Amino acid sequence: MMPLVPGREEHLQARFEALRSPHPALRMAAPLAGLRRQARPKGAPAAPAAPAATNKAKPTFLFKKADPAVKAQREPQPGPCRQAVHLRIINGQKAVLGQFPWQAGLLADFGEEGKAWCGGSIIHSQWILTAGHCVDDNALGYQVSVGSLGSEQGGEVTRQVFRGLTTFYQHPAYNPYFIDNDIAIIPLPSHIKFSAWCRPVQLPSYSMATDMMAGTTGIVSGWGKTADGDQWITKDLMYTSTTIDGGKSCYDYYGNAWIANKICIKVIDNHAFCSGDSGGAFTFEEEPDLHTQLGIVSFGAAKGCELGLPIVYTRLASFLQFVEDVTNIAIRD
Repeated sequence: MMPLVPGREEHLQARFEALRSPHPALRMAAPLAGLRRQARPKGAPAAPAAPAATNKAKPTFLFKKADPAVKAQREPQPGPCRQAVHLRIINGQKAVLGQFPWQAGLLADFGEEGKAWCGGSIIHSQWILTAGHCVDDNALGYQVSVGSLGSEQGGEVTRQVFRGLTTFYQHPAYNPYFIDNDIAIIPLPSHIKFSAWCRPVQLPSYSMATDMMAGTTGIVSGWGKTADGDQWITKDLMYTSTTIDGGKSCYDYYGNAWIANKICIKVIDNHAFCSGDSGGAFTFEEEPDLHTQLGIVSFGAAKGCELGLPIVYTRLASFLQFVEDVTNIAIRD
């Protein structure tokens, strides 16, 4: 199993709490702060400039449809994955190869400080979606792996690995204080070879941005810790089902850190994410065997993996304009 970075989580937690959050228990699953978008190296896929950051500390919906003339020139998303996913699980269950073909693993190299792990999702053959707090200018580089069940090196012949990545597009209004706009996109230098084990997840439509979708049940997958006391992330890809709450439980616990461009999950029977799952996809079955990503694993309460406290995902439908502007993928209305 891969160890969490020795001392790094505690250091970053202290740095985050120094921001004087109104709720000291609040934390990100892997709290990294002070991030900026890096320059695009030679050979990386081009992307239009992202919108300029605003001075608003706590924006509301960022959902905005693209101009029809611009949208007509965008590239349609490659055929998303269509397959059955078993939903009956008990507090986390091991995935089988090809069950979550959109799953990506993101390994950040901090040199002598060690390494940090996050999840991500395939949205295109050259684009990986993850959480904003999973990218950091202090990292020497990133490695993205797809088509695999394991977090360790080696493994299945289906694995595809992209090393030495130094470019990312973090949302320009990312705010570590309220953990707002917690979304980032990583370009790959070459195309993922799609197969039964590697396929993009379906992106949501713009119409989903105004629907809270309370009561919707979906699946989240990742390699994060399976208990608060664990010192290691799991070597196996795990998944669990969770249901969207209307938001009251998150507002009651997190206060001003909870706003409408986030998804609130009220944990039942300890079905939740833990440290190391950040950036992973929360998906639901929009049509038979069509899995659409609704959220990105963002944050939860400190030591809250086993306490049944509410957890929060980034509401992807609120950031579709950002995704379009960076990737040039046409998003459904």
